[in-house]
Amino acid sequence: RQSFYLTLPTEDLIYSSRNYEVGDTYASHSDFDVMVGVGVKGYPFGETTGFGQGRVFNGALQYDLFKEPTKMPSKKPTIMPSIMPTKLPTMSPFVSHSSSPSKEHSSLPSKSDTSAPTAPPTTESVRTFNVDGRLLTTFEGGNGSHGSMFDVRALNDLVIRSIEFHTDFIDKVTPVTVWTKKGSYIGFEKDESAWRKIASEYVLGQGLGHGTLIYESFKPVSLKASDTQAFYVTMPTKNLMYSNSDIKTGELYFRNLDMETYVGVGVSDLFGETFDDRIFNGIV
Repeated sequence: RQSFYLTLPTEDLIYSSRNYEVGDTYASHSDFDVMVGVGVKGYPFGETTGFGQGRVFNGALQYDLFKEPTKMPSKKPTIMPSIMPTKLPTMSPFVSHSSSPSKEHSSLPSKSDTSAPTAPPTTESVRTFNVDGRLLTTFEGGNGSHGSMFDVRALNDLVIRSIEFHTDFIDKVTPVTVWTKKGSYIGFEKDESAWRKIASEYVLGQGLGHGTLIYESFKPVSLKASDTQAFYVTMPTKNLMYSNSDIKTGELYFRNLDMETYVGVGVSDLFGETFDDRIFNGIV
């Protein structure tokens, strides 16, 4: 366990109030947990009791992960993502092996999803863990097609105001569209009439390992606690990146105390062929 304290000489550091007790786990993944903390009034050290209880740090923790080699594979797969940085210089995607690897690029068009060009996997990577106000799945990449469908489930009342997605386009303008529906997408993958379009705009691709923001045309989506909502992010070209998963479609992939996200599918064309066990790359 390690403590951190960020402070400014003025009252301009922003955090969030949450209905959790100090010390409760607020967000977690396979590498570590982040706990609910306190706000501090005064510089450099001041009041906390009766003032800053139940406050959540707003920001991101960047860290290096070093893994010792093991003789035997882990018995249980992890459900938490490898998270790539969004603010650091572009790096090669961190690729995990899949029991059903994607097909190689072809000079001819095809309906299958395609592998993104990558460097060999490394045993060390810089990772970013976002703490409050958004849920980041992964920017691992490794595969891609025209679109990605996935479900989220709200654990508290909340409003989704934007989505960032993963594309290998860098400094190139591209159209992107977001669709949504109440409940799961499962059973409605090809039924356009069941979906509602909530964003359609041209964006500047930020490249591999980075989020490309969809915000200007995005119509906010309000969810009550326990609501499930499906999202479908799609492009006219096969440049939307997602990741293969050893976790099955429809199973839990990542959660914080506000929201859960589930393993979804890749999608070819618009409401076309789907590819199971694919993880949406991005931020909700």
